[in-house]
Amino acid sequence: MVTEIDDFETHSRLRVDRILGGEDKGVAEAELRGTSSTSTEVTPPAEIRVKPNDSRERGAMEQNSVEATKPVLIPGPDHSITINRNPNRVVVSVDGLVIADTVNALTLREAGYPAVQYIPREDVRMELLERSDRQTYCPYKGDCSYFSIANGDERLVNAVWSYEMPFPAVSEISGYLAFYRDRFDFFEDGRASSR
Repeated sequence: MVTEIDDFETHSRLRVDRILGGEDKGVAEAELRGTSSTSTEVTPPAEIRVKPNDSRERGAMEQNSVEATKPVLIPGPDHSITINRNPNRVVVSVDGLVIADTVNALTLREAGYPAVQYIPREDVRMELLERSDRQTYCPYKGDCSYFSIANGDERLVNAVWSYEMPFPAVSEISGYLAFYRDRFDFFEDGRASSR
């Protein structure tokens, strides 16, 4: 049985206390269901669902419900993911403007995709990045946030991404940023890296 409460705030603390551990649990449960009961026998409800009382709460509850249904997959033989420290200095630039310069890059190789360089935030000129509204989801890595770069009049929209709270299997990339290879110039140890 599901009991819905239209506005939890309107129910007295006494009724909640009774449900959660007071002496009159059976009476409180009957009151919540709208049935009369004089029995003190305790039969806890299967579920109590609080109905949101405004659209903001409703949206947050719906978002949590959607997030709860996202698939989470573990890398394995059919979809491998490896993360290794890149021993080279990696420089990322656009039109001669250096965006990132590091000796601490991580190289992520996933299944049949091209390798991706993940660069620590402390080695990225974060003042050049603007967080965008774009967000995506990877069942192997988690929720992904995007950044755009303003370079004079040119804007590289959603050109940088980050898994800020990645799944445990790829936790090493937390705090790192990745750049689309087709939008930037990459140099490793002074040599141009292929796009």
